[in-house]
Amino acid sequence: LDSAGGHRAALEHTALVLASHEADAVVRGALPAELWQQLDAVAEFSALDELHLREILERRLRGWTEDLAQQGVELHVDQAVTEHLMAAGGDPAHGARTLLRAVDRFFLRGLREVLREDAAPRQLLAVMRHGEIGFLSDEALGGWT
Repeated sequence: LDSAGGHRAALEHTALVLASHEADAVVRGALPAELWQQLDAVAEFSALDELHLREILERRLRGWTEDLAQQGVELHVDQAVTEHLMAAGGDPAHGARTLLRAVDRFFLRGLREVLREDAAPRQLLAVMRHGEIGFLSDEALGGWT
């Protein structure tokens, strides 16, 4: 393989993984024929649908809920929060990456901030307030179950 700088690298004991969002025909046309002929396998993956994206989101939320439970904090996420996150990042055309960015931007940043400010919450409730995700602690709610 020759690099753009003219350096040559031997790839006899190397595995290359090429990934693209483009269709097989587009990728085939973009690669030199001699490289395409050297590929041992080509795997095509289907786009994630909304059901799969929702499952990814729910697994993430469940993971954080379990992690916080080990620290003695109960996290409850209102269904409206899940729907907001799906609307903000659940685009099947872009896969899970966009969804996870939305989760980080709209959910995790606020969660981290609340945990920094309230050193010992026992319970947290993630809710929608004025179009944004907010977190209510047990102290703010006067205790709840």
